[in-house]
Amino acid sequence: MQQSKQPDDATTEVGRTKMIVSLAVLIGVGAFIRFDSLSVRDIWLDESCTFYATHNLLDWPEAGPDRVREVAHGPYFLLLRAWTSVAGETAAGLRSFSAFVGCLTIPVIAMVGVRLGGRRAGLIAAALVAVHPLHIYYSQEARVYTLWALVAAVTLYALVRAAQSASARWWVTYGATVWCLVLTHYYSLLWLPATIAVLFVVKDRRRVFRQWLITHVLLAVSLVPLILFVVLPNAATGPKVWLSETWSAYPPILALPRSIWALLPSGSYPSYLGRLHAAPELLAEHGSAAAAMIVWAPALLGAVLVLAGGVLYRAPVELVSEDSPAGLARTATTRHVPAVRFLLGSTALFMVVAWAYSFFVRPAYVVGRYDVIALPAVILALTLLINAMPTAWQHYSSVRSFVPLAITAALCGCSLLTVAASRAGPVRHIQQDRARRIATHVSEDDLVVSMNLYRWFMAHEWHQQGFAPRVVSFPPAHDRQLCWDDAPAELTAPATIEADIDAVVSRISAAFATGDRVWLLAHGEPAGPRWEVDRRFFARLRSLGIDVQLVDDTVGLARLMPTSDDQGHDAPAPGSAP
Repeated sequence: MQQSKQPDDATTEVGRTKMIVSLAVLIGVGAFIRFDSLSVRDIWLDESCTFYATHNLLDWPEAGPDRVREVAHGPYFLLLRAWTSVAGETAAGLRSFSAFVGCLTIPVIAMVGVRLGGRRAGLIAAALVAVHPLHIYYSQEARVYTLWALVAAVTLYALVRAAQSASARWWVTYGATVWCLVLTHYYSLLWLPATIAVLFVVKDRRRVFRQWLITHVLLAVSLVPLILFVVLPNAATGPKVWLSETWSAYPPILALPRSIWALLPSGSYPSYLGRLHAAPELLAEHGSAAAAMIVWAPALLGAVLVLAGGVLYRAPVELVSEDSPAGLARTATTRHVPAVRFLLGSTALFMVVAWAYSFFVRPAYVVGRYDVIALPAVILALTLLINAMPTAWQHYSSVRSFVPLAITAALCGCSLLTVAASRAGPVRHIQQDRARRIATHVSEDDLVVSMNLYRWFMAHEWHQQGFAPRVVSFPPAHDRQLCWDDAPAELTAPATIEADIDAVVSRISAAFATGDRVWLLAHGEPAGPRWEVDRRFFARLRSLGIDVQLVDDTVGLARLMPTSDDQGHDAPAPGSAP
């Protein structure tokens, strides 16, 4: 019996005009979702720190935070500074840069997909990333992660071209993009060893390995100053306890699949992603049918992987080279085999390297945030698996071309439901309300003692309202490194705590001496290591006869008043009545 002919490029490929039009539509859809409602949510802590670093980038305060540490992602802050000079420093202005970069990622990933699997693969990849919940989430956040994913996609494209052509020009291009990638986020150093997987997509592996090795040796030498003066100082700082506690239930062997799952369309997202993490529960509140689709998403993805994996296992391997571009007629499955191995291999190897670093060096939350660098490879691997589906139905020519479209549409539908659910429900502008309430009591000549990271929560909103009080943090270290709070580490150095107390009390005494008002700004309950640090500060205030008079419990605002009445009671807990 004669074996049925497998579908080749002539029967499965998409025309150039249809490719361009379809890609334009997908970019338009992605842009609408990303630019919609940019100012609905409050600017949160990390975004407020982004605002501070960007706003002060060209005129950094002498007594401000450590500049090297805070602007380690140099290209992002430079580009965002240029962007906000036109778009403004509102919530929408800050976030719109990420939305724009997220839109650019769609055609770039499509280009890599075309290179590895043809035009239809490019369109599938574009569709999956256009509505990807995690990518949309970071496209609406004033942080570096969307730019990082874009540069990773460009680097991936340059790597494939360099390996396929064995051209010095493309290896130089790849080296330049790697530099941009590392400058965007120094965790990219953990991704570079995984690029060895590119050997899966070439014939002359010995030659390409030699070129890969030479390129990375030269890169390592050129990156030494950056590693010594930026990466190592930054890698040694920041809190570690909460990170290890967060991921203690996920050792490397279990965290690896969990991390990949967070990168899949409508995957399982970490709890710190808030409403995105709670999307299934939010969907269940609005309708069981929608919730059921999200529940069935894992089964759908599992079926894709199993079926495509079986097809690829039986298919012969034909390596891709510059001499056999995507336009030549050969089976779609054969063309995908080396590319899928490369993408899955590079992703898995990166996860192993990242979690080895996390396990042996210092905790790092790689799931859903720092592994966003692997998002292009994961999307492209899934794309090629979907694109290989027609071969599994080679005896059913009437449906085989419809299968990739149906699977892609189902995955995109689940992603859109997740995005819609994460945006459902009312949004309270808590930070804006806090800023207004504080400004009604505090004048710009007053001194404000900000407990812990409170001032950085408020930095953007205070600026938007034209309010700039004198602020000192307790502990003062929070003014040197933004967004980091490691109370357990502080408790291991009681002498440092006492020195911090002396420094802040000195500022308070100086303000009292000149007749200025002094305010305390705190929120939270007296529990845990953070309160153990703060309690020592309140005890010192009590011993000096300084009374804490609660003014606004909603925002945790109290006034410090010198008094001779010492009742021997601790000062009130932040956020509670005295």
